[in-house]
Amino acid sequence: MRSEMSARRKSIVALVMFTLLGLFVSACGSKTENSSNQTGTLKKSLNVADETAAIRTLQNIFRAETEYMTGHEAKYGTFDQLVKNQSLDERFAGSAPVADGYVFTLTLKPDASGQATEYSINADPRDEPSGGARHLYMDSSSNVVRANATRKASLSDPPIQ
Repeated sequence: MRSEMSARRKSIVALVMFTLLGLFVSACGSKTENSSNQTGTLKKSLNVADETAAIRTLQNIFRAETEYMTGHEAKYGTFDQLVKNQSLDERFAGSAPVADGYVFTLTLKPDASGQATEYSINADPRDEPSGGARHLYMDSSSNVVRANATRKASLSDPPIQ
């Protein structure tokens, strides 16, 4: 009788282990399928966070340029001049600084006398845009940020919402 109970217990334990193994394998398969969805969702979230930071950076550059212009005979400055003026931090030294996953490009537009009286700034995703990363644009005429999902943004693109 004892050996019969022991054999039954072994069968029950084996059945439980087999069932648990099946559930584990099934869960791992589902997790693998879901992990690509989770990775995509995570990438989208990171792109949106980078874009939000880039928008805030564009607004900070607008303020820095306005401050620079008021103290430099109504002309705007390059990134290096803004860094030297301590209006922007060292990350913005150079002609195309990268911050928050975006490459920033500043274009100064001189008037007839050669003074930089207008500017435009583009912020383009450093990597190929995916999952919500848009190209951004702002100019000296207003602090309105414009966006384009597929190409470099410009004044003709709609303002961000």
